[in-house]
Amino acid sequence: MAVTATPTNDQGLALEIAPPVVNFAVEPGETIDSEIAIRDVSTSPLLVTSEINDFTASGDEDGNPKVLTDATDPTPSSIG
Repeated sequence: MAVTATPTNDQGLALEIAPPVVNFAVEPGETIDSEIAIRDVSTSPLLVTSEINDFTASGDEDGNPKVLTDATDPTPSSIG
């Protein structure tokens, strides 16, 4: 999940996200529910949005995931 924060004025950002890292071992077709907490620790309001990106193994040796952003070509296990 990607989290984007935009200050509503010219002050800086201060977000606390917990837990900072979440790892799951999920079998094909299995559903996992999880929660994260996002807290604005600054003195100014923030507009926070989140996005979940579907991904698969990239097929190379570097270990980086391949993000699947084409909603018109989902995989059988795409996030919907």
